[in-house]
Amino acid sequence: FPVTIECVEKIEVEGTPFTIVKNEELWYILLGKYRLTEGYENKELALDEANTINWNKILQVCIIVGKEVNNE
Repeated sequence: FPVTIECVEKIEVEGTPFTIVKNEELWYILLGKYRLTEGYENKELALDEANTINWNKILQVCIIVGKEVNNE
């Protein structure tokens, strides 16, 4: 689901389609305008998760891409 997060810091995760962003308290993993995860307490945890490939993340990306293709 598209989300609005007040961004204090934003980092592109190299080698992935993901960005991690920090609001005042937590770090989140995003794919474009879509938040993929609940908040992480620190940048290292968010980066580790963004670089970890698992079935949940694969399915989330497939659903997001499908939505975007159907909306064009």
